[in-house]
Amino acid sequence: AAPAAAALPAGASAYVAVAPQRLADTRPSQGAYGFTTVGSSTIRVNVLAGDGVPANAIAAVVNVTIIGAAGKGYVTVFPSGEGLPTTSTVNSDVAGRTIANMAHVKIGANGSIDLFRSTSMNLAVDLVGVYVPVAGGVSEGRLTTLASGAVRIFDTRDRGYGVGAGSVTPVNLGTAGLPTGQAAALVTITAVTGNPGYWTAYPTGETRPNVSTVNLDTVGQTRAGQAIVPLNGLQTFNIYSAGGGHLIVDLVGWYTGPDTAPGTDGLFVPTSPLRLLDTRQLRTMAPWGGSTYEFGVGAPFAGISAVAMNITGTQPWDKGYVTAYPAGVTR
Repeated sequence: AAPAAAALPAGASAYVAVAPQRLADTRPSQGAYGFTTVGSSTIRVNVLAGDGVPANAIAAVVNVTIIGAAGKGYVTVFPSGEGLPTTSTVNSDVAGRTIANMAHVKIGANGSIDLFRSTSMNLAVDLVGVYVPVAGGVSEGRLTTLASGAVRIFDTRDRGYGVGAGSVTPVNLGTAGLPTGQAAALVTITAVTGNPGYWTAYPTGETRPNVSTVNLDTVGQTRAGQAIVPLNGLQTFNIYSAGGGHLIVDLVGWYTGPDTAPGTDGLFVPTSPLRLLDTRQLRTMAPWGGSTYEFGVGAPFAGISAVAMNITGTQPWDKGYVTAYPAGVTR
């Protein structure tokens, strides 16, 4: 007899891309819309009220942008109705900072998520996509990961010149082995020595949406941000740059399309935010440049192939970068 199918963990869900849209913006100049105030430091955003969001969505992917922070501080995104976790989603290191970061967050009470602000700042919340629960194998919306963790597919520094202000750059993922017919790509976009402004990743052949992926607020800045970009079955997408600069694109993986054979590999399981590692609490010196930390992800069940997490570098000794990759493989 055929072996019985293993039971899916509670919350197993598939990714559904929605039209990129701004859910909320606290700036009075933009109308201060899409949120309600919960206490003095927290706002609540109703994800299920977004255009095209399925009523049974249990988790959301959002891009959160700090705008004009009053000083050092951070934002924590977490499910409505739960206690404030000891995690951060996006951080501001000086006053006036404008900086964004993407987060996968479980949807809480009344279809909403909460955003805690540790100091005075404006916030913009852009919806990238959602996850909907499934009872078994499905074709679309399962994450396919790369054995190496990621692969670099585009770097304007290799050609000796960057992209101009107000320009649109097409990116071809087919060179990295992404097959046609996939629903969306998971990429890391890095703006290098750029000018103040924002960068937006969006599908080929569509009008650029009113959302941002990466934000720069000073000349010569270098920042990275992850994005899930709908592909509509193609192997390409576009990146708009408001200020210009050098551009790097790394492919992390992709979400399967409707023509993929059904399966359960790559389904997402949302959980409450949890801090896994903080080197400030290890009572040792800070990690040296060129060092590597290996740690478990604390998954509550076996069979995990990938994890969505937020990595924060704090009080760096010098300019540099952090690379997260699978244990046991070459960086």
